[in-house]
Amino acid sequence: MTRVSAYFGLAQPLQFVDVHVDRDNLLFLDPSMIRMCRKSDPLAGRAHDQLVGFMSEVTHLRACVRADAQARGLELLQHLHEPNETRLGMSRHGVGGHGFGAGLGERLWEELRTNVACRAAALTRLEDLALFIDDVGDDLVSDMTTRVIFNVLVEFTRQMMLQFPALTVGATIERVEVWDPTRTAWTTSDVQLPYAAGRQLLLVPKRWVFWRTVMDPDAFYNRFGTATVQAERTTYKDGQRYAPPKWSLREEFPNIKKLNRTQAAKYKQAGEDLVVQYRNQVDQRFAPLADSELDRRTA
Repeated sequence: MTRVSAYFGLAQPLQFVDVHVDRDNLLFLDPSMIRMCRKSDPLAGRAHDQLVGFMSEVTHLRACVRADAQARGLELLQHLHEPNETRLGMSRHGVGGHGFGAGLGERLWEELRTNVACRAAALTRLEDLALFIDDVGDDLVSDMTTRVIFNVLVEFTRQMMLQFPALTVGATIERVEVWDPTRTAWTTSDVQLPYAAGRQLLLVPKRWVFWRTVMDPDAFYNRFGTATVQAERTTYKDGQRYAPPKWSLREEFPNIKKLNRTQAAKYKQAGEDLVVQYRNQVDQRFAPLADSELDRRTA
């Protein structure tokens, strides 16, 4: 197993994640980390705007009853196949799998389109999907994020190629699919990237990754799902407060994402956005991983 720095003979420190080039690395490109970096990092700002723009287009099409709009919404999601170039995530078979693909893209579209709770639960950001949609977790959020901001990561990689000319040795040009934010459509582009261990290599800024997606469904369930049910059922008698214990609610509501979307939808309709509250907590609590932690997580 060889890291980028060893493969190309690069000296530390590096601005990008020093992944192993011949296997997947257990870190994830996280929209929340990108969001938190956007004020100090122009590229993060561009990436964040593209992510928001993509989901805005999807949710706009979801709300449109025209058949052509529904077909286009489905088509947008069917392009979110797993990228192989970053070496991030946890493919079951070495490097690269299938990501969403046509089948999973169709299922996600149906959830967004027909699930009443999902429609009402303030699903406006890509990172929100993991809170509410079954089988959407760290890896798929990372894959979707990579696909939507692929062109931004290409620009970052090119900057690194200028800084480290060794990255250009053996670089290849391949045609890839990228999201065009001006046309709000998928298109193709010929991109030149470093080449290592039989594949093109797309570099990722250190500050944009985490060891999981920080918008975590379990944390939302504990802080907002069961907590709101507990508050709803709290009673007072003779000056005493009676609230159901959290453990009993966890037994009553074992489906974490179902309760998350039910409560988020209920409170959204009442004018309280639990997702925004949780997102604000996330932005206050999390910081980029230190180099030592990045090395440990990818070791």
